[in-house]
Amino acid sequence: MTNHISIKQLYLPSVNYGTLAGLISFALYMLLYKLGFSPLLDWRYVGVWIPFLFIFLAIRRIKKTLYPTPLTFARSFYSGIITTFFMSSLKAILVYITISLTGEGIIDQYFESLQRVINESKMRGDEILPILNDLPALRKQFNARMLGIMEFNLHFFGGAVVSLIISLFLKSKKKIALSQ
Repeated sequence: MTNHISIKQLYLPSVNYGTLAGLISFALYMLLYKLGFSPLLDWRYVGVWIPFLFIFLAIRRIKKTLYPTPLTFARSFYSGIITTFFMSSLKAILVYITISLTGEGIIDQYFESLQRVINESKMRGDEILPILNDLPALRKQFNARMLGIMEFNLHFFGGAVVSLIISLFLKSKKKIALSQ
C-alpha cells in the first residue's frame, strides 16, 4: 500500500513557512529601523532565530505528511531550501520596494553606524577592512538594488546552512533489520 502524496502537500508547507518567515523578518527589520537601531549593522542578528524556526517547522510538517514513508536527507534539505528561497526573496523584494518608495534612510543609517564603529574603534577604516577607507564613495555606490541583493544573499546562504543542519537532525533514522 503506497501513501500517495500530492505535489501540493510536499511544497505548500515550505512555501507557506518561507513566506511567513520573510514577512516576520521584514517586520522585525522595519521595527528596528523605526526604533532608531540599524537593522543592517548593530542589530542585524536579532532575527537569527527566524530562519531556524520556520525551516524547522516546514521540514517537520513535511515529515508528518510523508509518514509512514521515511523523510530522507535530500527531501528534508530540499524543503529547507524552498523555505529559504521564499523567505529570502520576499524579504529582499520588500526591502527593495520600501527603500525605493521611502528613500534611502536605512542605508544612510547603516553608513552612519558604520562610521561610528570606525570612530569608536580608534582605527582607520582601511585597518578594519580596506574597502572602508572611503565611506562617502562607498555610500554613493550603495543603493536599494544593492541592498536588496545583499539581503537576499545573506538570508539565502545562511538559510542553506540552517537547512543543512536541521535536515541532519530531522531526517528519518533507518532501522536495520538483523537477520539470523
